[in-house]
Amino acid sequence: MFPPTHVPANLAPARRDAALKLGLMTAMAGLLFALAIGPGAEPDAPALLVVRHDVADLTAWRRAFDGALPLRREAGELAAHLVTDPRDQAAVTAVFLWRSAAEARAFASSDLLAEGMRRSGVASTPEIALIAGTGAERLTPLPAPVRVAAAD
Repeated sequence: MFPPTHVPANLAPARRDAALKLGLMTAMAGLLFALAIGPGAEPDAPALLVVRHDVADLTAWRRAFDGALPLRREAGELAAHLVTDPRDQAAVTAVFLWRSAAEARAFASSDLLAEGMRRSGVASTPEIALIAGTGAERLTPLPAPVRVAAAD
């Protein structure tokens, strides 16, 4: 897990809050997931992918996100849950359930995701964590860099 103590103290307050929230959500999701599947999960057991980023326009981004559902399902997504910060609607966290950690990792590092994020208006570098079995792996920076143009 990635406890909040790993958040650098020199981050701006808003970024620190976001990093703490991602750490907390990752820890909670990992705990719930571990309790659900138990110890010794098979390598191809379901996995969680937690993604946090800012968007330029929440409505436009949500339209693109919803439109990409068939692509995500084909890649192995089983379910998704979105959360926005009530104080900052541009801050989006998505928790995905995938058929396997390998499929989640492949999608997270795909050019398809990078291009989709760019086109949908993602305005910050995504923070991504993979939770599989009773362990977690930070995928930020992604194995294949996601190039996201910052919002002006």
